[in-house]
Amino acid sequence: MNKLTSKRFIANSIHVLFLRLAHMLVSWKFKNKKVFVVCGMRRSGNHAFINWLLNALEETETSFEELKGDRVSVSESKKTIFFNEANFYGLKFFLKLIFESKQAISNASNVIISIEDYVPREKYDPYFPNKATTVVIKRSTLNLVASRLKRAIDQAQKGKDRGDMAIDEPFFSKLNWIYSQSEGTGYACWSFDDWLVDKNSYRQRFLKKFELKFDATPQMSTQGGGSSFSGQSKIPTPSEMQARWSEIDWPQRVLKLAKTNCSLLNEHETVFISGKLSEN
Repeated sequence: MNKLTSKRFIANSIHVLFLRLAHMLVSWKFKNKKVFVVCGMRRSGNHAFINWLLNALEETETSFEELKGDRVSVSESKKTIFFNEANFYGLKFFLKLIFESKQAISNASNVIISIEDYVPREKYDPYFPNKATTVVIKRSTLNLVASRLKRAIDQAQKGKDRGDMAIDEPFFSKLNWIYSQSEGTGYACWSFDDWLVDKNSYRQRFLKKFELKFDATPQMSTQGGGSSFSGQSKIPTPSEMQARWSEIDWPQRVLKLAKTNCSLLNEHETVFISGKLSEN
């Protein structure tokens, strides 16, 4: 083993040890709590699910109040603490937030952690504490892409470019992981589209998995800025949210990426993309 290889081996070993210790720490901090990790792509309905889950957990229509900016919030009753997009600023920042929120965690019975645009590690992922229930969020691919495009355009017009709305091969790679998950893989899979249109049987079946019953549609979420198309000015209708792909101009680059990743498209989406490509 040469010096360079040896240094890489040592660095990797230290990194793995750090992850394992961080995983143990996070798991210990949230012990005796009901923990949900919500894993989805940005603009896929993560916050719609989280606020709906909050209502179900507390069996009343309620909302979050910010504790540490938009990174940490607590419910009105203080029974639920929410770590928003915990992976955005990295693991060290997440650990810092946990230590700073010690009292709020102690008061809470429920912990919700949202992870966006992220594929979990196979072992000892600190964002996924022991015994946590992981919910994978799924949404129609073209509606998801359309929402990200609209959000990216609006951010650019305001002089913002955080790179968080990227639509590229890494995006589709992560989306492939999302789509590959099923109930048999150990994750609970929630469909934003089914939740929108099937307000009785689908919702009740999903809540039953967690021994919950209270089904109340949440108000527009403050996290994430609301809808990509209407912001927080109004709650879009289900039909509007299911037809976002028809409300944007599609760049050729994105059309070609979607065509390349056709396994993620349903029949109607495939026809739509093929038609758009044939126009040019």
